[in-house]
Amino acid sequence: MYGPYTEFVVGSEEVFPDGLPTHIKVIDNESRLIPVNLDGMMLPKTDGIESVFRLRNVEDLLTPATATIYYAVVLHALDGHRKVSTAVQWFSRFERMIRRLNLTARVASITLKMYMEEARQSSPNDLKTLRSLLRYWIRLRYPGIAPDLKAHILTSQSPKSATSIEIQARKAHERPFSIEKVRSIHRQVDDLYIDGKFNPQQNLLWRLMISEALRPSQMQLLRVKDVSLSAKTLAVPLVKLHGRPSRSRMMTVSVSEAVHVALRDHLAWMEKLSGRNLSPDQPLFCVNINQHVPFLQKQSLGITSLIVRTRGRITDHIADLGDLDLFTRRFKHTKLTHLAILGAPLEVLRQAAFHTTTGSLTRYVNLTDEMAEAYERQMDPHFVLVINAFRGSVLDAGNEKSIPEDNLILDAELNDSLGGCGDELCGVLAPDGCYICPRFKAFVDGPHDQVLAKMEKARERKVLMLLPVETIQRDDNIISAVKQVIHICESKRKNECRE
Repeated sequence: MYGPYTEFVVGSEEVFPDGLPTHIKVIDNESRLIPVNLDGMMLPKTDGIESVFRLRNVEDLLTPATATIYYAVVLHALDGHRKVSTAVQWFSRFERMIRRLNLTARVASITLKMYMEEARQSSPNDLKTLRSLLRYWIRLRYPGIAPDLKAHILTSQSPKSATSIEIQARKAHERPFSIEKVRSIHRQVDDLYIDGKFNPQQNLLWRLMISEALRPSQMQLLRVKDVSLSAKTLAVPLVKLHGRPSRSRMMTVSVSEAVHVALRDHLAWMEKLSGRNLSPDQPLFCVNINQHVPFLQKQSLGITSLIVRTRGRITDHIADLGDLDLFTRRFKHTKLTHLAILGAPLEVLRQAAFHTTTGSLTRYVNLTDEMAEAYERQMDPHFVLVINAFRGSVLDAGNEKSIPEDNLILDAELNDSLGGCGDELCGVLAPDGCYICPRFKAFVDGPHDQVLAKMEKARERKVLMLLPVETIQRDDNIISAVKQVIHICESKRKNECRE
């Protein structure tokens, strides 16, 4: 059925490999030689975690000559020509093809019929991985690939993957989040951290996912030395660099105040657990709590598993959001789509995506008519105002003394107290931003009407200046929260008068 796969044919231009190397030097760690062991050798992956690579797993599937050639192909790629992650994908994909065909004899040559049968059952991305291995094999001029398959690989084009727009049209959970949905996710992460259900590491993980849309591999490569708390910046490694280590090129970005606070809290927690100053090369995500006693491990944690273990706590409290709806690529689609709709230049989109070129940006931007119309609806003032923007509490008259003086929140003129912080002052957008923080404890007799008047006047000024609608409506949720505080204060004062 699959052609003469038990025949071994050597073409006139093909040569046998000159034996297998005894050591290799991988791109991911050029500082040391790794001894070759077909039964299992420890290789570093792009996420900084070493894994066992067992090439001899296919020994029962290939004839001895073909197996030796296949080992030579993969080891040649590992020896400074391809990343470890690429070779691991090749090996896994090739083994899966041979085992799935369920052949009755060992394979001497990979035939076109074998490839076409596998193509019929594979996704475009899976088939591209298999094609890249076969193309690499052919270019080395090693035997083991039938002439018909060789001609097909060299002359045919790779299958075209579905575009992101096509995927999003079929699957709602692939589409970018609305602005309001992102805000609700942010609020839920904030609540979980304040309630102690998220530790500083988990809080930082989701802050970086939502605000910066980092890939899991990028977060696993982050080190303590990449954080500058004084400059409020983060150096991010650019992954998927062809033939280069991922940390060989870094992009320094300014982080938001919320991400800065999350970085500060996490580093302070790490120092407390270690009991000493942190090493600059210590992985940023390294706090292991599997034994219920947190400790710092030398290697980075698996970010994907950390996301899977924690995302359910967020989605449990957000309507119309399932556990599997939260993944890093969707946040990247969201970030770039909304930036594009706001008119961000191509260079800004490239830096926001942490890309070296602009060629693949269209995969992450959804500018369909449906998305544009939905965005316009969301920008309408009736939709922007958050009904439950105020999430703090209002203290009854006479309870102001329960707030320590260091935790008082003053008005813009520093004359009167608006309320206090139930935890620790962070200084984020104070005092206006405090009204949408669950830590805020407003005073009944605080000058909240003055805050409201100041913010509404600033909004009117933006309207007169003909600023963009997104700029005008940026603080509408805070204005809504201040109005709610004033309403609650009036209700409390009326109740006190009745009593």
